Amino acid sequence: MATIQITVNNIPQNDRYLKYLKDSPQEIFLPGDSISGSCTITAQKSGKFKHKGITVRLIGRFISNDTIQSEFSVQEMKISQSASIDKTYKADFTFEKPRIQFPSFHGCKMALTYHVVVEVKQITIFPTLYQYYEIVFLQPIKRTQQVPPISINVSQPPLHFNITTSKGIYSTDEMISGEIAFSNAQQIGLQKVALYIILIEKMKEKKEIKTEETPILKYELIDGTPKPGSKIPFRIRLTPYCFWTFKNNQTSLLNVSFRIDVHAQRDGNNNCIAQHPIHIYQRELA
Repeated sequence: MATIQITVNNIPQNDRYLKYLKDSPQEIFLPGDSISGSCTITAQKSGKFKHKGITVRLIGRFISNDTIQSEFSVQEMKISQSASIDKTYKADFTFEKPRIQFPSFHGCKMALTYHVVVEVKQITIFPTLYQYYEIVFLQPIKRTQQVPPISINVSQPPLHFNITTSKGIYSTDEMISGEIAFSNAQQIGLQKVALYIILIEKMKEKKEIKTEETPILKYELIDGTPKPGSKIPFRIRLTPYCFWTFKNNQTSLLNVSFRIDVHAQRDGNNNCIAQHPIHIYQRELA
């Protein structure tokens, strides 16, 4: 038997994205980056280990609720033919500018992950040895199309108010700013209005499309009954929530989007009274 250790060389300038990602592995790669590193195989007990070949692969995995739905290969390279390892064997590997179609994504229920995998084929009856090391691929966007500001008009007599934002699309390092304007609320005992951002994850599983919706941000717009005609500004900073975004593509098993839900609390009841899509993306950082 033997143990496998994988080391991946970090690209320091890519660390600027770390603070915007939750639970991110250390190594981040952008379009055009090459991936290099080394693997070390150490023989156990007798100090010698025979194998039938060592391969390093770069793979991707679509995952739903901790179950791998699909696995695909990006690149691979053979680093050793059949040989005998005396105590320790170390080899370098490089994946030259791999073509990554979809970025990494770590959602609440679904994910797309990338891994460097070292495979060691044993010559005995024992199965092939595997070691996995996760890395992250990002596809930050430099420019985006204009999206009209969000306007949510709530008109459920006798409740009337309007929520507007300054824009309709935001990067993960921006702040959502806007205001809520009331026409009527005092006479009906309105207690609270809260804004939620909902993460919507969809994945093709066999012949079905599974959908998961998870609230990932809650912001109270008002706490208490406002006066008719009052306008209350709000600002919601996105950075602390570490959004993972995804560039949707028809060929991908995964689809990711975001939505605003507006909840109103009245007479002890909390109800969702309005919904509106919101666009959130990972901006290219200087």
